[in-house]
Amino acid sequence: MCLATAALVAVLVLAPGALAQQDAAPGDDDPYLPEQNVVVVGHDELQQIAGQPLPQQQPAEPVSVPVEATLAQTGGPAILLPVAALLLGSGVLAAYAVLRRRSRR
Repeated sequence: MCLATAALVAVLVLAPGALAQQDAAPGDDDPYLPEQNVVVVGHDELQQIAGQPLPQQQPAEPVSVPVEATLAQTGGPAILLPVAALLLGSGVLAAYAVLRRRSRR
């Protein structure tokens, strides 16, 4: 019984995050793609500029957040099934314990 309860709790905790990964924004699915607008600095150049104040950089154009870049919703209706299963299982377990205790008397 403990193993089944642990499995239900694990589903309850992990399911919303796993379901949210399905709604990843386009372009964010490959972690091996290089970042855009990255400046590669060698070791010698890094030692030379270490300790100096950072230059003030202004973006060439204003940065706008695309509509598709919002975070995916987690929880909601996807969490109802594990919650219902956990509540139903704990209710059945409690009823079994009460009936077993009454039958021993």
